[in-house]
Amino acid sequence: TGHPAETLIGRDFAASLIPPPERSTASAALDAVSGGKPLRAFETQVVRVDGTTLWVLWNAQVLPGSSEGASVLAVGQDITAMK
Repeated sequence: TGHPAETLIGRDFAASLIPPPERSTASAALDAVSGGKPLRAFETQVVRVDGTTLWVLWNAQVLPGSSEGASVLAVGQDITAMK
């Protein structure tokens, strides 16, 4: 996306990277993952640092055994060329 990590760490993912029309859906998906429900093949747009968007296919799940609350492993694949 071109966003430096230090501008995103500790910030709300959806508010930082998801276009406004898709934020509530993305936030609900992230909340479900944090609650223990694995996320598979979730598609959403992500805003690049230059303001353009790309399509990303996400898979995510909670990592067991974290001592500091829910730790989530998320893997996103750029599928823009397929759209």
